[in-house]
Amino acid sequence: MPGHPVLGADTLGLLGGAGEVARILNIEFRGHVLSDTEETDGGAGLIGAGRDPGLQVDGVDESHVGQYTFDIGFGTLISPLILRWNGTEWRFQQSGRLGQAQDTMLNSVDCPSQNVCVTVGSQRTTRATYRSLAEVWHGNAWRVTPTIDPAHTPDADLVSVDCASPSSCLAVGYSVAGNSPVPLVEWWNGSRWTPGTAPRVPGASGSALSGVTCTAPDACIATGNYRHATPDEHAFTASWDGKRWTVTIAPGSASS
Repeated sequence: MPGHPVLGADTLGLLGGAGEVARILNIEFRGHVLSDTEETDGGAGLIGAGRDPGLQVDGVDESHVGQYTFDIGFGTLISPLILRWNGTEWRFQQSGRLGQAQDTMLNSVDCPSQNVCVTVGSQRTTRATYRSLAEVWHGNAWRVTPTIDPAHTPDADLVSVDCASPSSCLAVGYSVAGNSPVPLVEWWNGSRWTPGTAPRVPGASGSALSGVTCTAPDACIATGNYRHATPDEHAFTASWDGKRWTVTIAPGSASS
């Protein structure tokens, strides 16, 4: 499983066993509400929160995504975990159909309206490679919406998503080119995903995007890290103005 270079800015820190997560949120998991003493065969983790301004409770946003593991007798599989707050309680929601994926991980979710949410992540295929993944909620079900990974990459992962509106979302992450990570950008227009121009750090031997926020389709800021021929990683930001990315190296991150 490819490791995320940097967790996104909307990471929640609600990682733990399924029983622990259930006690924190009082959720329904696998068909029933887990009590304090119940356990599952694996574990669960929540690592993304949607920001629907119309439906919040105690500062916790109304949609969460992550993954859980379960024992299949000869190993474990990773499945997507989606929780939604209905105003009274957290409810488990069924992910969309994922084809031949063996492991599926959701990293981030954003809800630009009460009836639209977008979540992104990655899934492992039967060929042991990882492809980016996106699902969209339209008020009654989650549906997988095809993403378009670069042709050169054996692995790709979308780590963060943010929506300026239901018809304008930006997802960022990384793919792999020549054994090194490179930034990955994909845009959602309300009906389909299209690849976007990715920011580049001059002279970097590897870089990746880990977070994004958008106030308008032509006003987005992404965060990420890069390295220059050494394992040391440095932070950068990239601003999108609707036409091009402008990269800014974080203070103290410039290579000597």
